[in-house]
Amino acid sequence: MIMGGGIAGPVALTLVGIVATSFISILVLISTGDISLAFRRGKALQLLIFLCYGPCVIVLVQFIPNAFGPTELAAWTSTVILLIFLMTIQALALRAFQPKSPFPIEVSATFTGGTPALVRTNSSVEAYKEGVVAAERTATSLDYIQWRIPPYYKTREIIEYIATQRFGEGNPNFQVYLDEHLTRAAQHRTLMERGIPIREIYPRERLIRYVTEGTHAENQWPLQPEMVEGMLRSWMSAILRYSHYVVAVTEESVPLKYHVVSKSQVILHEPVGKGDSIRLNSTFIYGAAAVAGYVSDFELLWSTIPPQWRDSMRIAQWIESELIPLAHLREREPKPRTRRTRVKD
Repeated sequence: MIMGGGIAGPVALTLVGIVATSFISILVLISTGDISLAFRRGKALQLLIFLCYGPCVIVLVQFIPNAFGPTELAAWTSTVILLIFLMTIQALALRAFQPKSPFPIEVSATFTGGTPALVRTNSSVEAYKEGVVAAERTATSLDYIQWRIPPYYKTREIIEYIATQRFGEGNPNFQVYLDEHLTRAAQHRTLMERGIPIREIYPRERLIRYVTEGTHAENQWPLQPEMVEGMLRSWMSAILRYSHYVVAVTEESVPLKYHVVSKSQVILHEPVGKGDSIRLNSTFIYGAAAVAGYVSDFELLWSTIPPQWRDSMRIAQWIESELIPLAHLREREPKPRTRRTRVKD
């Protein structure tokens, strides 16, 4: 029996706890279908690990001192050794299971002219969403270069449609994708209600292409015309309702999409469309000196846009009279005829 003496019982109990930890890790992996998702839920997993071997540690440290002697020093020493051993096992296990590619990579960089900055790259949609939500939450103003209708004007139906097309039915990423988009949409509404100044610049050519084709990438499934119209109407409603939300349309070609979330942080982002669970999809740049270039670029581009194309009423009229009809252009286009040939017997 464990309480009868010796340390064989407590040691066995601790080993059972470690095995249970591994078992739980496997269950988490199976339930998510994606190991990167499993280990990004760190707090819950850490709690499960502690619950597995925590009680075992408490029991074991009462018996190990007997093997070394009854002195207080031996008790403290053995306890510290045990804890270090278990924490090392835990760290090595998490490290072994943790994939490298979907997680952010941070490096110190020096821009042209000797400007220092911290650069963080992401090749995970979830990592990007977590980063941008955290950045926008504390923003006092937002300046965005956009290429299409912002995602926070998508309805739940549209998000579910995209998730189904993107991941397939039953894929665990479906719910993750849905939750992330709903969270960001809710936060955007909060920012709007708080009166945070938001400016967005749209290249006319890119916006028209997105509305017309219903997609932002070639060879991808397009949104249905009525979905695009719904997004346009939600967007138009926000433009007319919030005076601190100003949209501008430029004729200039804007090769880089970026979001200035503060004077010391800018985000470069564009989904890659294919293989986006492993390919680079965003870069976060930190540092006031490095971000200053993006701030000045945005201000310069903003100043070149004629006042009428920075006027909310004019933009809303343009959406109603031109963009919404363009969204339904695909419905009116004649479908290609299939030439039938008679096959001789």
